[in-house]
Amino acid sequence: MLSCIIAKDMIVKNIAVVFVPSTDLIAELKQAQFEKDRDNIEAKIDALAKAPALILDDIGKEKITEWVQAMYYRLIDLRYRNNLLTGFSSNYYPKELEDMLGDYGGPTMSRLLGMSKNFILNCDDFDHRIEE
Repeated sequence: MLSCIIAKDMIVKNIAVVFVPSTDLIAELKQAQFEKDRDNIEAKIDALAKAPALILDDIGKEKITEWVQAMYYRLIDLRYRNNLLTGFSSNYYPKELEDMLGDYGGPTMSRLLGMSKNFILNCDDFDHRIEE
């Protein structure tokens, strides 16, 4: 919810922002891969890599395969090299995410945290699911 509020505030301030749930991002990239549509994968990565602001919501929610690790690294590295505003949310602490991202974990988290400039908010979430 906080990521959505931040995105909405950016829009109100006329800052173009792309808000992407990580599960949707990976699903779209996998779909393009299964269709053997390399141009579509590249177009999606390129669009996200060049967006003035990007918020990746709920990183780590999807199944983290080596391919997913590589896609995250690639996207985040492109944004890092171009010094573009990038935010993210996750239910995991940075070290847990680093471990989940395998061989790409250290460089990926280094870039994400570097872009965050230490503006990291750790907070408890309320689980609104109904217990059975």
